[in-house]
This record gives sequence, C-alpha cells and structure tokens, in this order.
Amino acid sequence: MIKVPSSILKAIIKGCKIELAFGLDDNIFHIGMKIYDDPINFITLTSAQKNIDEHFSIAKIMQLDKVQIQLYNELCACQCFGDIILTTKNKNDILCLLGNPKRLFTGLIDERIHHSADNFQFSLGLDIPTKHRTFTKIETLVIETKIKNLQTMNNAFVEDSGLVSTDVSDPDEGTLLEKEVFVVLRSLFGSNIHHSPQIAIKTPKQRELIDILAYSDYGVFLIESKALGIINSNDVRNMDRKVKGLQKQIEKGINQIVGAYKKISENERIYTDSGENVEFNRTLPPCGIVLVSELLPFGKWDHLLQKLLIAMSDNGIMIHIMDMNELMQFIGHSKNDKDLFDYYLMERIQSFVENPSILRETKFIKGE
Repeated sequence: MIKVPSSILKAIIKGCKIELAFGLDDNIFHIGMKIYDDPINFITLTSAQKNIDEHFSIAKIMQLDKVQIQLYNELCACQCFGDIILTTKNKNDILCLLGNPKRLFTGLIDERIHHSADNFQFSLGLDIPTKHRTFTKIETLVIETKIKNLQTMNNAFVEDSGLVSTDVSDPDEGTLLEKEVFVVLRSLFGSNIHHSPQIAIKTPKQRELIDILAYSDYGVFLIESKALGIINSNDVRNMDRKVKGLQKQIEKGINQIVGAYKKISENERIYTDSGENVEFNRTLPPCGIVLVSELLPFGKWDHLLQKLLIAMSDNGIMIHIMDMNELMQFIGHSKNDKDLFDYYLMERIQSFVENPSILRETKFIKGE
C-alpha cells in the first residue's frame, strides 16, 4: 500500500519509472520506493520495518508470482491498484538481504532507528540534512519494476445533494481537484459550503464566483483550486517549466480570489448551481486559499511573493498558498470543527506575516 499526492499517482498511471528499494543496517530492515515523476527530482518513500508481521510479509511476498499494490492519495481513498511481478532472481536477492525475519529488529521508533533511516537514504544517494552527524553506507538493493494490469477506482462520496464521484484518471483535472476539496471541507462546514457558486451578470447567463465558497460565524472562505495538468500533458516538461506553469496558475488564483471578494463586497447576488440564493454575513473577515495539487519546492518565488503581499495589503484579505497535502493536515487536526480550522489558518497567516515565504512547512505539535 502506497500513499502519495494525486499528481504522483497520475505520473504512475502514465507509466513513469518505478524502483523498489531495500536496505539492511545491522538488524534493521528498510523498504522504499523511488517514483520518477521527474527524471531528476524524483520522489522517494522510505520506511523502517518495526513489526515482526512486516518482516514475515516481505518473506511471504517473495514466494508469490505477483503481488497487488494499492495506491492512495491525500483523501486516504484507494485510487488505483495493479500487480507487481518480480523475477526469480529479484526475489532471491531480496530474501538473501532479508535473512531470518526472526532476527530482525522489532520495537518502537527511537533515535537509533531515525539514524538508521538516515543511513538508508544516504546509501540510496539521497540528499539529507547533515544534522551534525556522520552517516554510514549500508547494504542496499534497488530493483526497477512496473505495475501491470493497472486499474483506477471510481470513488463515490455521499453528500446531501447526492453522490460526488471522483476518478484519478479523469482528464478534467481541475474539476476533479475541486470535487475532492469540496468533499473534505464539507465535513467541516456542512451546509455552509458551496461548490461553484454563481453570480448574475447583465445578460441572462451566469458565471462562477469562485471554485468553493464557505463561511462560518467568524469568516468567509474563498478557495480556488489549480491542478498541475499531468494526464493531458503529452510532453516531458523539465522542472523549470513545471514551476513556471505552477506559478502562473497561482497568480491567476490570487487574482480570482481578489475578484470574488470584490463581488461579495459589492453585494452581488450569489446563487448555488441549482439557482438558490446564498445568504451569509458579508462583513466577516475574508480568507482565501489558492490550492494546488502539489507545491513544487524549486525555482525562484520572490516575484510571486511580492504580488501576493500586494494583493493582501491592497484588498484587506488573507490569502494562503498551499497544496492538498497541507490542507489535509489542517482539516485532520481541526477534528470536524470549522472554528478550529479558522483558528489554525489565522495562526498560519500570522507566521507568514512574520516570515513571508510561499514555500512553507506546517507542523502540528501535540500540546500537553
């Protein structure tokens, strides 16, 4: 079972290179996967095995002709599955590295395990923080593989208005991301959230105000989602092109949020997609979120940061730039309380004002 961002899953569906990794550090066994969604800046997942069942599972898998792999995204819902088939030599090599499962480490994660995990990543040639200590190369095994018979899931989420269906292979990636965001935020806002609310214009037609509008007793939330566009991409874009495309999408999202807030301030009538009037307190503080499927930590962001700060200052609106993975952290820690969600966003914006940066890392620390 593998959990990665949807953008990575889409690269897997398109057939990107995949490698399985194994390592043995004294009696600590490690597993991992390298996913080449980008030929240079690929993603690596690693894990130290700490349960006896995990060791026996690896041994049992190596006795099978094929093993099913399930892939999950940020929603913790299975998006696709398929089969991994290893050669007899590959399986024998892994079993030789594994050795006797009963002699391998089992127990709780401690500093020794963290250090061993660093050794594993170091041995795979990955860049890791020095942490003021030295690393040791351990015995590793890397095997290129492919996922055969890949099938995507059509997930259906039950809402008051009916079913919301999602499929990670949907070519309309923007609408797919909107649906996923709507589903997870619905758990917080209940009936106080609307997907694709409309505003009236001078003609009989209507147009969209924003992707998602939500509100509470303390604030108004405007969410604009921007997918990276992987399924429909025919060329192999380098990281520089990916980042520039992402930045253009974020800039567009900032402008859309500002425009939507102006319409709200001007008391433009807002309707649901079924034509019902949406009523809420328009004087509450506005909070915007430009949500991207993946926030790439590469390239220069100073120009976009400047535009973000100007947009916030000139329009009196708080705007967050975050990806789906970070949003899910905020939703999870909010524990079905939209006011707690609002509080966490206020804490995030305060941290942003103190240290402005587009690329941020959020950590939730348990209180006493």
